[in-house]
Amino acid sequence: MSDDFHARFSATWREYRYLVLESTPPALGLSNTWSWAVEGPLDVQQMNTVSAELLGTHDFRAFCRRPANAEPGEALLREVQFAQWERLADGWTMSPGNVPVVRLNIRAQSFCHNMVRCLVSTIVAVGQGRLAENTVQERLESLKRDHLPPPAPAAGLCLVGVGYPAFAHGTPDFVG
Repeated sequence: MSDDFHARFSATWREYRYLVLESTPPALGLSNTWSWAVEGPLDVQQMNTVSAELLGTHDFRAFCRRPANAEPGEALLREVQFAQWERLADGWTMSPGNVPVVRLNIRAQSFCHNMVRCLVSTIVAVGQGRLAENTVQERLESLKRDHLPPPAPAAGLCLVGVGYPAFAHGTPDFVG
């Protein structure tokens, strides 16, 4: 690599996955280490409709923890390249009673601190019918986090890929 390569700042994208278990909490202890158990059923189609609103460049102040060195009115612009929910078959029967697992794949040029977890908790609440379908779009415009659910637990979140211009499929159109 060249001398100006930096593992964090040279990346062109990062991709995370978040697993949600449709189960009455608390689920089995093992599942709490790899997923977030929530009351189902979840409307995955509606969750995908909401997630499509994330694509492109937006100010995610309503869905992030502000960095300590950021000015109060400073925009937290991020470009989301891909965001999709899907229901998974539990081939390993890892979930109690073989309950459904729902997965979010989300890719962006970069993410703010807590961004994925804040988006997940809000979109899950929409999928449960506890929040209106326009909540995410409304908060992207208003930049206010008031009365949104707390961030989803860290246990369901996993970094699954980082792309660089010269390798690791650095082009944003690659979907792993």
